[in-house]
This record gives sequence, structure tokens and C-alpha cells, in this order.
Amino acid sequence: MAGQPKRRAMREELERLAREYFEGDPVPTIVQYVACRLEDGDTIASIAKEITATLGFDVPRQWVSEYVHDQEGAADVVRTARARASHSWAEKAIGAVEAQVHDSVEVAQMNHKARTYMRMAEAADAGTYAQQKGANVSISITSLHLDALRHAGSRVTGGTEPAQISAQPTLALPSQVVTTQGDS
Repeated sequence: MAGQPKRRAMREELERLAREYFEGDPVPTIVQYVACRLEDGDTIASIAKEITATLGFDVPRQWVSEYVHDQEGAADVVRTARARASHSWAEKAIGAVEAQVHDSVEVAQMNHKARTYMRMAEAADAGTYAQQKGANVSISITSLHLDALRHAGSRVTGGTEPAQISAQPTLALPSQVVTTQGDS
């Protein structure tokens, strides 16, 4: 990283934050630190903002993300941390719903926050927090009744041919409507 003093400063600040977070543990890694922060419901963007505030220059989220993901085994650790973070996001959604609000603007803001937190929880752990998609079943009673009459027609009328029973759909599209015109 020679020639990249800002990225080097970011790396050193991440290492300092990791040591501070783990209270002097001799072997904390950047990946462990970021994973713990993600599990607590933080984001890589919030970590970048924290570093920006400390260093006094802009540290983009991308820098932090690239540095973390360049570490060995980081992708799996970060993926697991985000899945575990889903519970934190759901808890934040509950907190937003339970927050005391005093006017309709605050109600709308809390509603938006709660929905955003739940979307993040769904994205992190769809199996637990996403709405389950069920099959939609639609049954037409009229159609079933007409089918039954068609099959029972010969027994009811005494004929040998199935009865020719038909009905117009109750709501036909304009392209389905056929009108016959007679000569005047």
C-alpha cells in the first residue's frame, strides 16, 4: 500500500477499532471485527462513516468492503454475519414500532424505518423473515355446476347425447363479446 496513505490510514484505523472492540485480545482480525459489527446491526457504510469522522477525510464504503473481502475466508464470515444480523434488524423494527411519537410526521417516519428494517431482515434471512408465497387457488362454482349438468344431462333428459349446456362468462372482455346482427 505504498503510495496510498489514505487507504493505509483506513487499514490502521480498522485495526485500532478491532483491538478496541475486543478489548486488547491479542489476535482480533478485521474480519472478526466487521462480522461482529454486522451481527450487531451495523453496516459497512456505518463503519466507513465512523472511520471518516476519526481520520478527517472521506473513507468510502467501497474501500472498507474491498479491504475486508480481500482477507482470507471473509466472504463466508460476512455472509454468515449478515444472516445473524437479521435478528438485530427485526429487533430494530420492533423498536421503531414501539417508539413514542407525537405527530403524524413521526408516525410516518417510524413506519418507514420499521419497514426498512424488516426489508433488511428479509434480505439477510429470507427463510425466517420473508413473507412466504403460497399458491393461489381459484374455484369457479358456476363452472363446476355447468360441468356437473353436462355429465348428468343424459340421465336427467333421458337422451343418449350429452346435454349441450353453455353459459356466457359473467365478465367478458370486449374482445370476447360476439353480437349477431339480423337483417332489418
